[in-house]
Amino acid sequence: MDFFRFDFKDLDLSRLDFKFMESFRLDFKAPDTPYKEFVLLFSWAVYTFEQYLSARQYRKLQEPNPPKSLQDIEEVRDKFQKTQAYGLSKARFQFVSELYGQLQSTWIIVCNILPELWLFSGNLLAYAGYGTEYEIIQSLIFTVIMTLMTYLMSLPLNLYYTFIIEEQHGFNKMTVGLFFMDVIKGFLIAGVIGLPILALVLQIIQWTGDNFYFYVWVFMIIFNFILLTIYPTLIQPLFNKVEPLPDGELRENIEGLASRINFPLKKLYKIDG
Repeated sequence: MDFFRFDFKDLDLSRLDFKFMESFRLDFKAPDTPYKEFVLLFSWAVYTFEQYLSARQYRKLQEPNPPKSLQDIEEVRDKFQKTQAYGLSKARFQFVSELYGQLQSTWIIVCNILPELWLFSGNLLAYAGYGTEYEIIQSLIFTVIMTLMTYLMSLPLNLYYTFIIEEQHGFNKMTVGLFFMDVIKGFLIAGVIGLPILALVLQIIQWTGDNFYFYVWVFMIIFNFILLTIYPTLIQPLFNKVEPLPDGELRENIEGLASRINFPLKKLYKIDG
């Protein structure tokens, strides 16, 4: 069997010609690199794969009966059918909304919407008397315009989901006025919190240079801890009615579970979400 033995030490790599590999080399610094084509190809590949997974899930939602072990329980059968119907409605809506979102992203990339919005933001800045050195302010203007544009484009779908799909299945508790009031609150909170945070992140990038990613990472960790602390008490009540969970069996069971696992439970609230 020694006839089939091969010693890699005898392989002289210097004699191999790797010039054919140059045809596969891509210089990402070259101005003619087809960035948009690569991004679009990858984006549509991911979208196609996700739709394949969603289609498989859709077939499961079409099953009329629960698992055999639960089919003899009438309450389970009723809830299962309602759950399947709700899931099918959401799945059909998801197919439409994700296709719409994918087409929207493709339009933004193909038509150079982001560069055009950046130039428009710079023009607004110049009209206000500021120069190109105010990059952070221009970035904030760009963010506001982009946020408003994407929200307005998704507004019809959001309205349909809330007032058609959720309404049909008895889950909608909103009025049109309350819906838009929450939208206004969301924009105000984003402006009060989001824009200063974005400005600070951009300033950190300017201060720290090539090592910005580490400092931004540390800053975002600190910010997330602060946000997790203030959200339940300061932000959540702006969108939902929050009140203490009243005494009763549910509260006793939760407190008993927390006691058994040594969880430091302090307060219990219920939300009208």
